[in-house]
Amino acid sequence: MTSKKRRKRRKTKAGELLRKARVSKKLSLNDVSAATGLQGGGISHIENGRSVPTIKTAIILCTFYKLPMKKLIEAVKEDEL
Repeated sequence: MTSKKRRKRRKTKAGELLRKARVSKKLSLNDVSAATGLQGGGISHIENGRSVPTIKTAIILCTFYKLPMKKLIEAVKEDEL
C-alpha cells in the first residue's frame, strides 16, 4: 500500500480573503461552483493555501464576489514575500 503525500495547508492572505468573501455571502463551495462553473475542489485548494488562483480563476471569483481584483493581487503579493 502506498501513501499519498498531501501538500501541507498553509494559510494565505489570498485564500483567507476569498473564503471571507464566500462566507460573508453565506455561500457553500457547491454554491460558488454551480454559479461560476469552477470546481469546488479547486476553490477549496485556493482557500486553503494549496494553490494560487490562475488569472482566469481570479477574475471569475472577484467578479462573482464583487471583490476588487486589486485586493486579491495585493494579497497574493503579500503571500509571496
